[in-house]
Amino acid sequence: MEHSEIQKSKHPCAICAKRKVKCDRLIPCTNCVKRGFEKECLERSVDGKESQRTDRNSAVLRFWQSYEYWVTDIGLFKSQDVDPANTFVDLKEEVDECEHWCEFLTRETSFQLLDHCVERLGCLYFGCLSDISDLYLLLEEYWQRRNERNVVFSVDDYYSNALLWSLFALTVYYMPLELLSSVFPKKPPSHIFKYADFDSDFWTEKAQLQLSQCFTHCAVIQLQEANLLANPDVRLLQVYVILSAMGYPHREVSTSNALLLVCFNVAKLCHVDDFRPLITDSTAMRLTKITCEKIWYSLCSCDYLQSGPRKPTVFHTEISSLLQHAAYLEDLPNTDVYQSEDSFEALYWKIISLDRDLNQYLIKGTKPPLKTLDAIQRQTDIFTRKITSSEDSPALASDFARFLASFLLNAISWKLHKMYFIYFEIASGLAKSVHYTKNLVALVVKNIKNRRDTLFNKHPVVIQSFARIAVFYAFYEMVSGSAEIRDLNLDIKEMLQNLSDELEPHLSGLFYLLSRFRLLKTLWENMESETLGNILEHPVMTILQNDINAFSQQMIERPSMIRGSARLIMKRRVPQDQGAVENGNAVFDSIVAEFESQYAIDYLIRRKTEDGEF
Repeated sequence: MEHSEIQKSKHPCAICAKRKVKCDRLIPCTNCVKRGFEKECLERSVDGKESQRTDRNSAVLRFWQSYEYWVTDIGLFKSQDVDPANTFVDLKEEVDECEHWCEFLTRETSFQLLDHCVERLGCLYFGCLSDISDLYLLLEEYWQRRNERNVVFSVDDYYSNALLWSLFALTVYYMPLELLSSVFPKKPPSHIFKYADFDSDFWTEKAQLQLSQCFTHCAVIQLQEANLLANPDVRLLQVYVILSAMGYPHREVSTSNALLLVCFNVAKLCHVDDFRPLITDSTAMRLTKITCEKIWYSLCSCDYLQSGPRKPTVFHTEISSLLQHAAYLEDLPNTDVYQSEDSFEALYWKIISLDRDLNQYLIKGTKPPLKTLDAIQRQTDIFTRKITSSEDSPALASDFARFLASFLLNAISWKLHKMYFIYFEIASGLAKSVHYTKNLVALVVKNIKNRRDTLFNKHPVVIQSFARIAVFYAFYEMVSGSAEIRDLNLDIKEMLQNLSDELEPHLSGLFYLLSRFRLLKTLWENMESETLGNILEHPVMTILQNDINAFSQQMIERPSMIRGSARLIMKRRVPQDQGAVENGNAVFDSIVAEFESQYAIDYLIRRKTEDGEF
């Protein structure tokens, strides 16, 4: 029998293996041809290849779950490289800088900022305050204090100042550039606005971000001047929730983690977490408990979104999973599970908690039960119906609130169907994940086209969600070569390029990861992965595993108790695949070392430069 091209397998065919005879590994093999089993040999060879390919793809995709958690989530957003030996602190200089900003801000400008904040950004902080009109009274009192000479501020004054300055920072962060230019026609003086691009007469998003960070720093300094550790006050919680709405926790990882733990202590001390209504409650007590409930849900949302190796102490777990309540409601057919939420903060937390239910399997590295994924699917359907059908819902009273709820639901649905695809090989899982990705892109693009709503895209959940999505599809395109995913990646890249520079430095870090995967794709294609006995021994997979190790070793770091010595890292022995060693592991090692020297993953955790980028 003549063949135009001789095909040879690396393994004996299934028929010869069963007969326990020597196979020449041709496709079909000589033994099967002689015995008339040519057709069966060909079919089993194809089936074996498909099965082997499926197993290899499954192993690669499950490996991805660890990469997504350690690199995309922890490395990009929750890691900060701080060396105390090279960190210098001048508290007097920081206080003086805060005072300079207080002198820079005029009375008229402060009221303009507060007006814009109340009109456009209410969903980010209204729930933390019992009466919005109090803000204007606080601002009037602030200027009375500022106009008095030789006045000594009390702890109460500093807390009120910090609350106002956190709102100023929030407003500057989300304000359109055109409006910012009219509010601040002149840029701040160079001695306090150190990192601005002074050559430009116009405000840029880069300068806007820096101004917002300076205002944020001013708010934090005034919290310190209130001696927050010795003088607990509920306004500390309010300030923290406001600062979290513009990504402060992911820019100042260590400081914000410590501050959040103080917030938890204050919340317990002030009984913020105890908001159960009682018959004996007075009207004032009922209103106070409603505000406490909103603050507590907001704090738990912040706590979950910040949780990671550098913040092992969490308190959001005090609220049980929504799935437990969902199971209870299924036993009560007369209960309306589609009833409207009492507040945006409660709705926001419930949606976030579904992400927590999924994320626990990424952290543990375990396979989720199918019934859990199905329960989360039911809950996302319920919330989607609530958002789309309740036009007059008090929880979704603004366009910003509706955008955040819709965006989070689509992001959680994306993660859900990605897990269906990875763990249960449900083919529709990939297609549905692509569908929800396109929904997310459409939401962002809609805001870009409607210039009035562009500010919605600056919210931290946008860049956090798209970081996971963009890096996953860059990885999947590398291992699958899918043309559909390649086109999707181009759409995602174009959308990311139109996001605000105020999402720096994480936006730059995301682009670095994506460009790195494009280079890894070339390396993947140049080395035939089919020739490897264990796909996870491929140089590309080794590089990705090293990326994971770079961040996961933070969990096993221990401080040295000996003066002058470096931090201690416990060594872990990693067993090598003997077959990989025999097949030229030294060559693989050189490829890995060369790539990592040129495109180091620790780029993500280097200190920020003076211009605010990586």
